[in-house]
Amino acid sequence: MDPLHYSNLRVALSVLYSIPSSCPQNLTSQQAHDFLLNIQSRNVRRQLQSIKQSQIDMTRLGHCHKDELNENSEITWGSSWLASLMVLLSLDSHPAERLFSAQTLMHRVRRVKLAEAIDIEMETPPGEFNVETILPAYYKWILLSSHQALRDIIASYFQSNATRDEETVKGEMSLLTVAYIMYHYATTIPIDEHTQPLLTTLGSTMAAISLRLRYTPQSIANNAPASPTPMVRMLLQSLEFISTRYSPQNQLINGFSLCACALLGSIPDTLLASPGGARGKFSIDPRCLVAAHKELRNPDTGVHVVWEATIRSTSPHVLLLWTFERWAKYLPLPWESFVEKTLDCLKNNRSMLQHPYALAYLVAIFEGASWKVDQIISFSLGLDIQNVQSGKKKKSSKSKKRQKDFVKNSTTDLELEEAKTERFHRGDVACRTIASIWKYLEPILNSSPEGASCLCACANACFPHWAQKSSSGDMELIKSIMVS
Repeated sequence: MDPLHYSNLRVALSVLYSIPSSCPQNLTSQQAHDFLLNIQSRNVRRQLQSIKQSQIDMTRLGHCHKDELNENSEITWGSSWLASLMVLLSLDSHPAERLFSAQTLMHRVRRVKLAEAIDIEMETPPGEFNVETILPAYYKWILLSSHQALRDIIASYFQSNATRDEETVKGEMSLLTVAYIMYHYATTIPIDEHTQPLLTTLGSTMAAISLRLRYTPQSIANNAPASPTPMVRMLLQSLEFISTRYSPQNQLINGFSLCACALLGSIPDTLLASPGGARGKFSIDPRCLVAAHKELRNPDTGVHVVWEATIRSTSPHVLLLWTFERWAKYLPLPWESFVEKTLDCLKNNRSMLQHPYALAYLVAIFEGASWKVDQIISFSLGLDIQNVQSGKKKKSSKSKKRQKDFVKNSTTDLELEEAKTERFHRGDVACRTIASIWKYLEPILNSSPEGASCLCACANACFPHWAQKSSSGDMELIKSIMVS
């Protein structure tokens, strides 16, 4: 027995993406499009709560009796979460079906809290939402999949976590399930142009779940995280838990290494970047985002954990560079314990310097050094620092003024000094970077558009910093860059 929306979901996807299907395709493209949008955004729990509140209000006003209203007549039952999971777990699913289902999971956990996004209780009326019914319901549907390893993993969780709160149970079970799906695809299908987007989207889903497990409005008010495990370690532990219990036959590659790169690289984009594309707005208490920013900016719970995981990785160097670039794009990286080590790897494998991911990593370091103090403060508060947001018009003068006032009122003198220190650190790391790698980089900078972009970003970032603390060594390097 499949989830209620499973067959309709696959039919709609086959119509919209022209996927061959044995099921009758009796939908138009517009109907398929509308159905898929509804699958991603529907929130049956809130609909039920709204109906019940309407019943109470109407009864209080004497318009009708409560028992005269049939709340179920307005509800379309079925779980969007389970339908999407079953598409991802289907052996015959198309790459487009997998990616849409992964995007649906990500969209839902970004838009609403976990109790509502993971709507497994809505698969069968009356949609009771309590922890006593959630675990058996989830376990029941996982038992229907053809993945024995996943059934064993959820069974193990089911036996030891029967009395936790709903948000935690749903979040932790889904973290394990998505990690399993990620690991399964990384190890059992050939790596092609469809694999990286799928793994990254699944990684983004896991990152969003980890944030909601780690920080809640109540935990922020209590000044204590809801989960004792920092987000990056929480995600790696989930992946390690799966990798030690699942070893598919004819495994193609080291699945843990590939998944770790995709997962770690997706964290900054998911938790720190502005919304855009398939990544909708992150609907969460802004204080939770600020706490996540602080945690990821702390090397002991951020980049140091990333480095520890990647040095054990057997992934191709290009994937490691992609992961490093994601972190360099948003966060200040320590020199001795991170940047210097990555540059040593590049110098030892000089052919990698010409790869777009290597140049993108260097560009991210240089562009980060161009941030101003007010940009650093705004970013630490979870605000968009771009002048033009993706798909949006420029901010109006009033909007800019409101954001400026908010930043000013939310910033202490200590935070201002920390931002100034970070700005200097970013510039110093950029200057050290180009000084360390210039003689290896200079011959290839003008051989590609990426190289020219790297050179421009370097000049824009380093020249102002050098102007404040010039030395004879710096001047020689400046002349070389200007000649190039």
